[in-house]
Amino acid sequence: MSQKRPHPTTGEEKVKKKKPEEEKKQQDKAMASSSDHPVFCDICDEGKEKAVKSCLMCHISYCETHLEKHRSNPHQKKHKLINAVENLQDYICQKHGRPMERFCRDDQTCVCLSCTEGEHRTHNTVPLEEESQKKKVKKFKLNTLTKLYNLIRKTNWLLLVIF
Repeated sequence: MSQKRPHPTTGEEKVKKKKPEEEKKQQDKAMASSSDHPVFCDICDEGKEKAVKSCLMCHISYCETHLEKHRSNPHQKKHKLINAVENLQDYICQKHGRPMERFCRDDQTCVCLSCTEGEHRTHNTVPLEEESQKKKVKKFKLNTLTKLYNLIRKTNWLLLVIF
């Protein structure tokens, strides 16, 4: 994945490669279900309404009103809709320009369907939603265990103070 940045002295655009850890953070963000900042409808002219869904095919975020128009269009019925997100480009494969709908467990990265037919053909890939749910459950279990551990430590400390 690359980012264009103007050269400080010449002003020419230079492509800067992102570090693998930056790419990983960006993909982890893509696995999250929603952003902390409100996302607004790209279609609304005045008083921008809050977006409820983003279309990975149109690269547009929609409010409830405009989403109904999108859904009623026969050519857009099969478009991939996700919860509204701030950085929609993070959900699009930079190599193929297609929605990232799969997760490669071998490489621990999000991929599009074209990627699964190419360089990830022999890899273990699963639907993005499945991997996201698995990670949410794992995070919930870890948080629960951490809280339990802290409670036990606190209880043991109190017992030591009492006795």
